[in-house]
Amino acid sequence: MSEIRPIDWCDEFNIGVPEIDIQHRRLVQLFNDTLQWMGATSNLAGWENLVFDFLGYALYHFHSEEALANRYGYGQEQPSRALSHHGEHEAFMAHVKETQASLKSGKDVTKLDILSFIHDWLVNHIAHDDMPLGTYIRTKRGAELRH
Repeated sequence: MSEIRPIDWCDEFNIGVPEIDIQHRRLVQLFNDTLQWMGATSNLAGWENLVFDFLGYALYHFHSEEALANRYGYGQEQPSRALSHHGEHEAFMAHVKETQASLKSGKDVTKLDILSFIHDWLVNHIAHDDMPLGTYIRTKRGAELRH
């Protein structure tokens, strides 16, 4: 099995919106905790619980992030970016739910498959897909302070 390394939080992951950055850090921590747990057991029920926990927090985060985007009019001012961003969240959730269903039905889903997907998605989504939203919200917040 190829080794997946923990995600080390770095400044490039900060989008400059504190409440979102805190949630991103939590998602990364959940991922890293899963890696640590992975070495301790191969319990299928444990894996189902981890996927469920990650899904639950990801849902909370996506809702929070999109509510903040809506508060600042992201969908109205940058509709294509907002739609794309929402689509990324939907695609992630669909993949996680599909994986959860596969685990419950006994299909062959490897830990490596799960961890590789989450690792790559987190790093790419935070570092690239969320940056335009962060810039937009920071700009709007700056405008609020000037008024």
